Amino acid sequence: MVVSLIAACILPFWLFIFSYAVLGPLHYLTELGWLNKKKFFTTGRYDFLPLIIIGLVWAVLYIFLSTLGEDDFPESLRIEWLGEDWSDKFTNLARKMNDILLAGLVGGFVMALVKKWWIKILALVVGFTVGVIMSANDVEGHRLIIGVLLPTLIHVFIFTGLFMLYGAIKSKSKVGYVGVGFLVVCGAACFLIPETSAFGMTGYGFDNYTDLGFDSVNKVVYNFGEARIAWVEDPESLFSGYGMQLQRFIAFAYTYHYLNWFSKTSIIGWHKVPKLNLISALVLWVGSVVLYFYNYKYGLRALLTLSILHVVLEFPLNAMSIKGIFNGLFAKSKA
Repeated sequence: MVVSLIAACILPFWLFIFSYAVLGPLHYLTELGWLNKKKFFTTGRYDFLPLIIIGLVWAVLYIFLSTLGEDDFPESLRIEWLGEDWSDKFTNLARKMNDILLAGLVGGFVMALVKKWWIKILALVVGFTVGVIMSANDVEGHRLIIGVLLPTLIHVFIFTGLFMLYGAIKSKSKVGYVGVGFLVVCGAACFLIPETSAFGMTGYGFDNYTDLGFDSVNKVVYNFGEARIAWVEDPESLFSGYGMQLQRFIAFAYTYHYLNWFSKTSIIGWHKVPKLNLISALVLWVGSVVLYFYNYKYGLRALLTLSILHVVLEFPLNAMSIKGIFNGLFAKSKA
């Protein structure tokens, strides 16, 4: 945790670029295998299938829309694929990504807690319907929180913290409680330590960070943190005092999220993983890293499906963590 914080303070942008490309793929591959072994923490044998479908549809839409939105993408193809009103259809498809992600969140939480299949289906339908209604009414929180923050900072920081807290309560570990508290302290330190980094980002790093949409997280949090002042469409705003502090937090959250997972040797049981599975994961990981270094955009799009799948398939585990925390706190209050 300390190493992640120090590195984030020194190289906030480059650390994120590195962690996402190098640590991220190995995290997806190993966690998906572990979740499968744990039956995805759902109450039904095939509950994971709707979540996989949601992840796949989300990934396809993202790749399609990101390709369509590239500056050098031919206008003629946009019109051919979506029609003259392609801009409106583009916006509607982007909203659908938020709607299906909300369906996955609601459905995943219910799948972890309820056994009746019809209630799980109802949860998926309700989640999607609520998302559609919020999109139709242009509810900003739906777009910002579900569309941007849920698969990013909420996943890597808040859900990580809840998982750590659940583990501390379950094992009654004082060290675990200290770890959770220190996570909060490190997160706050990213903003409280005066901005002193002279390492910004130019060329390759800056182009990938902005062109691939990573800065959408910066924009959303920046708006919340600055009393909803409109984001200035100026590259230099990323390197302002607050912008650098914010990027520290993003880099720290992602890097520690990955490293925290690898450190859980007793939970993962690396020595129990079949050698063929482990070798396969390592080969895919090396190939992914090579692809990222060859072309970051190709790497992102190739690994995007695994990335969103590990987010969506983790929703039931997130629900179990929250349930365990409430049960633990309630048991203590009763005692």
